[in-house]
Amino acid sequence: MSVFWLNSKKERNQNLVLNSQDIIMSFSNGGSTTIKSAEIESIVWDHVKSQLELKGIQWIPARFNQLNSVNSRFNCSEDKRKKILRILGLMSNDLLNKNRDFLRSKCETVIERLDQLNSDQLDALGYISFCEIADALFSKGIRWNHILVLFVFSVELSFIYSRIKDNLLLIDKVTDWLLQYLSDRLLVWINNNNGWVS
Repeated sequence: MSVFWLNSKKERNQNLVLNSQDIIMSFSNGGSTTIKSAEIESIVWDHVKSQLELKGIQWIPARFNQLNSVNSRFNCSEDKRKKILRILGLMSNDLLNKNRDFLRSKCETVIERLDQLNSDQLDALGYISFCEIADALFSKGIRWNHILVLFVFSVELSFIYSRIKDNLLLIDKVTDWLLQYLSDRLLVWINNNNGWVS
């Protein structure tokens, strides 16, 4: 399944090139703060919203009131939260600018899979497809740069898919898949690697 991300040695060298040290320095706090699922939710929703605004999409999550409640429970100062979001945004934009065509082609592959599902299947089977893709990304281990790629890929997928289907609720679905994947499969690793706060 890892072929989904990197089709050849040449692609590995040319695509998704990031400086892992920059990512570690940006996200780690050097302490032992435990990141909670609510904090990841706050980061994800705000990041997706800000990235979509850069694309001209004014998106209000279906769970807008819940999002405000989550933000109030974030376990660090508002300044640190804004710093995390700013760094994540800058790094996401840099990654996307360097790998736009590659990421879009991967999104198109996923959308072809999702288009085979009827609306009743989209929640469950869509998430399974999302997990297969994310698992392929992490097939050789979890690294901060892979987490960043997952963020960028998820935003691009939600943007492209919602535009094709003319349905902003699809952004909520993809964002929920990202949240569930982060909480279920990456939260322990994130905590063991010093969390988000810098």
